[in-house]
Amino acid sequence: MCQWVMLHVLLFFASLALPHRSAAQELRQLTNDPAWDYHPVFSPSGTEILFTSRTAESTRLFLVPVAGGAARRVPVDLTGDLYTDWAPDGRSIVLDARGGGGPPDIYRYWLESGEVRRLTDHPGMDGHPSFSPSGDRIAFTSMRSGSLDIWIMDADGRNPVRLTDGSGSDWHPQWAPDGESVLFTSNRGGDEDIWVIRRDGTHLRRLTSRQGRDDRGSWSPDGSRVVFGSGGDLWLVDCRSGELERLTDFPGDEGNPAWSPDGRLIAFASDRAGTPDIWVLAPTMPPGPVSNERAFRPQSPPCSLWSER
Repeated sequence: MCQWVMLHVLLFFASLALPHRSAAQELRQLTNDPAWDYHPVFSPSGTEILFTSRTAESTRLFLVPVAGGAARRVPVDLTGDLYTDWAPDGRSIVLDARGGGGPPDIYRYWLESGEVRRLTDHPGMDGHPSFSPSGDRIAFTSMRSGSLDIWIMDADGRNPVRLTDGSGSDWHPQWAPDGESVLFTSNRGGDEDIWVIRRDGTHLRRLTSRQGRDDRGSWSPDGSRVVFGSGGDLWLVDCRSGELERLTDFPGDEGNPAWSPDGRLIAFASDRAGTPDIWVLAPTMPPGPVSNERAFRPQSPPCSLWSER
């Protein structure tokens, strides 16, 4: 008996010395309706989440308070998948939509006035827009070159420039917090993985190489980590080390992650309550690999400072 007690005491204190992460997390459901809710994007203030809601009859945009409460519709009358992003000043959004029944183009919508302005008008598909942190540029996915590539244009739609070279298909761009790089999904390496490239087209780097589909990456506010969807769960990749951490482990489907401006929450779409809804998750420890020597450090270099050699 004495030996058994001593063994458990030793195991207990040994466990304290091991790096570990609590599985407990703050997990809250923000929407709960029969529609399919997806693609959440935090407002620049961090107080609201813009999301897309689809039924058999229509696809619409809504805003829901992060603190919880009723969602309100954004009265923009455009159709399509409606992938969106906020302007940094929070006064307008950018979205892809089908204005005349053809391939989607990119539009800008001002929330207060209701003004809608078409930014692209091209026979090829333009979609998945993402504002630069300064608000003067927009990255987007386009088929205008004959392949699915990442392009950059001015915020008024002028001066489009092709960023990626057509080696495979590239989509879902997102600007880095420092404005120097663009994150995107690509199958150029065989599988669908998360990649990053400098805004001048140099320093292309592959961030993930998991078997299967890695998609919809979102930067941490300090640029040191990326959250993404893979295999129906959420994962984190550390830009310094390349270490991966599984953030959720659910038998259903979870994806479309987006980091809050203060880094405390991650919004995502999940069908854990039935149909896809918008949820927010707050890890009990700051996101990132944990070890005895190194925990989450805001001063970690952003992904945009690391490149393939």
